[in-house]
Amino acid sequence: MSESMSMKTIWGLFGGVLVAALLMFGGPAGEAEAHTKPTFTSANSKVLRIYFAQPIRRGTVRVRNARGKVVSKGRGGRDPRNISVLKVGLRNVRNGLYKATWSMIALDGHRQTGTLRFRVR
Repeated sequence: MSESMSMKTIWGLFGGVLVAALLMFGGPAGEAEAHTKPTFTSANSKVLRIYFAQPIRRGTVRVRNARGKVVSKGRGGRDPRNISVLKVGLRNVRNGLYKATWSMIALDGHRQTGTLRFRVR
């Protein structure tokens, strides 16, 4: 019986050391992505949508044409129909290249910014 008890103690210690090592050195249990990323965009002559990998709290988008003129309506914001999307209306948009500058706050409170280029056809 004492031999069985000592094997349980050894396996218990081994398991405890393994869990402590994973927590200390960031194994699978300790990994987490602090930032969400844009996954794709959808644009037409009326609206630009930027889809993120995770839900966001809020954000803004400003769009400029190739000459640098602002063509977005207002500051945009989170899409009320999909909380993982930033959305902004567009005005006087024709076929061509555009640059969007976005800023958002993720659910975990991290502020992120970025730019992207897109084409309207």
